[in-house]
Amino acid sequence: MSKAREILKASAVLMLIALAGCTFAPYEYLGEDAGYAVASISAAEGTYYNGYSFRFRRLDGSVQSRFYYDQIGFWSRAPTDYKNDKEAGVVSVHSLQPGDYEIFAYDAYLIGVGSRTYGSKEDFSIPFTIVPGETAYLGNFQAHEMKTRGLLGLPIDHGPRFIYSDTMDRDIEIAKKLRPDYAISKVNKFLVDGSALPPLIHKKGEGAAASSSGASKHLGP
Repeated sequence: MSKAREILKASAVLMLIALAGCTFAPYEYLGEDAGYAVASISAAEGTYYNGYSFRFRRLDGSVQSRFYYDQIGFWSRAPTDYKNDKEAGVVSVHSLQPGDYEIFAYDAYLIGVGSRTYGSKEDFSIPFTIVPGETAYLGNFQAHEMKTRGLLGLPIDHGPRFIYSDTMDRDIEIAKKLRPDYAISKVNKFLVDGSALPPLIHKKGEGAAASSSGASKHLGP
């Protein structure tokens, strides 16, 4: 094994260990009164990070989990639920206990030499309510990389920004195929106004410059 490959593998292992301490375990509620939450995460063509997550919690603190897109595995790209010439991504479905929840943070990470994790600078709130037998639809979050050029002309990564949009028809159809055991029937949309979003999540059509001025918080290592 070459020296460079050894360094890359060691960096990846260290990164995964670090991430293990700050991620949330998958959560599935199996009670008869369960409701469902659906969101999709994608990466625009030309945007590559190892993974993205949007963390959510029940407002009483009893549940914390995440919607997650593992874009690139250790050595290859991970499977996607949809792909075209503009984006590729996944639809994430959770079975949840009835109650009030919110998406409150996001992060993205790169594994390799110079591994980095980016995240929202502070908590925000995209609220949603889970009703027995019904589905809460939370939108699509499409990642776009932000890069500038350094003094030597080398690219400098500033983490992703996200375009937030309503792709419910596509996402619900995919969710039904992914989880045929879920009774996805009545769907309630929980899409917030652009003014309620953090700096690097922009509602589709409201415009966002791909600059580093509002770069994601660099969480380490």
